[in-house]
Amino acid sequence: MHALGLDAEVLAGLVARLGPLAVVDLETTGLSTEHAAIIEIGAVRIEGLRVSDRFETLVDPRRPLSPAITRLTGIDDAMLAGAPTGGDALRSFRAWLDRTPGAVFVAHNARFDAGFVRRGFSACALPPLDEPTLCTRLLARRLAPEGVEVHSAGIEPVGVNPRARIVMDEVGIDIGEQRSKDLDAVPLDRIDTLVTLCGDAAERCPTFSGDVERLHWPLRDPADAQGQEAQVLQAFREVRDGIAARVRSLFPQASL
Repeated sequence: MHALGLDAEVLAGLVARLGPLAVVDLETTGLSTEHAAIIEIGAVRIEGLRVSDRFETLVDPRRPLSPAITRLTGIDDAMLAGAPTGGDALRSFRAWLDRTPGAVFVAHNARFDAGFVRRGFSACALPPLDEPTLCTRLLARRLAPEGVEVHSAGIEPVGVNPRARIVMDEVGIDIGEQRSKDLDAVPLDRIDTLVTLCGDAAERCPTFSGDVERLHWPLRDPADAQGQEAQVLQAFREVRDGIAARVRSLFPQASL
């Protein structure tokens, strides 16, 4: 048995030192703890390499889900009808965690999952999430080799949209120093995976020599969004979250 390059004996020793684990995964309406809401909580308790208990609930966010979130999570509004509200779900989850005091809170992106749980506990006046936290994404980056380079460019670069800066700031990513680049700024001879976004980019992107995997993520261009400022910003958030989810799938070690 191997996990993250560790054999069974070493892994068992690591788990024994950590004690019980609460392995948690959330689905949400977006990435921002301020603007998004939890729509599913799933967790298992692991003791001695065995699953000893489970927790799972859908959560009614009291708002319609966007088509992008439904595509990403497989959860739709009909599935959430009759589900517990956020407060009820979080109270049940806090009680579940309390049944194993001191269990390590484990998540693949612990900053994301623990951030939503902490904010939710605080909003519901519940005891804070003081459990020790283990991020398996960071652990994987320590144990797995580095080597992924990411470059971005546009077929027709027009500058960084100010609304993109706003929605990225919401999730703690500063792109204030970023600039819009064309393909001449990218080391094309080192590309092995090409991702195109929006519209006809897949057809207009130049052909690459060699064995290049091509992926097209058909997200709508948020710059084309119409309506009031809040509606336009929401379009930018949906594209931001859609890209983040796809990058996490393509590169699980990505810092997202």
